[in-house]
Amino acid sequence: MLKQLAIKNPTVFPETDLQFAKHLNVIVGENGAGKTHLLKMAYAVLATSWDEGRKPAATAPTKVQLQTRLADKLVNVFRPEALGRLAALATAVFVSGPGGSRFASEDDGLLLLRNA
Repeated sequence: MLKQLAIKNPTVFPETDLQFAKHLNVIVGENGAGKTHLLKMAYAVLATSWDEGRKPAATAPTKVQLQTRLADKLVNVFRPEALGRLAALATAVFVSGPGGSRFASEDDGLLLLRNA
């Protein structure tokens, strides 16, 4: 069970120290406030700890080893999804204006992604 999460200089917070309740915790905030980042950080810590706990090692990992493994996990957790999937989702973009609705073009100042 996660009891506390203390982080310094993550993406949107200068410093945060959260104390968690025993059963249910709710994280509430506006869009872009950092809710998902907090959850991803908590996941990375718990997943790294669990991975290390299930290894049949003769000795406990050192602080440096844990920091390295946690850094690797954080990089993978915060890595954006593949651009190809995002581009495949948008097949058509419509714009509305005084002349009515039409398909968007690069002349509209939009970045349009096309599948090759």
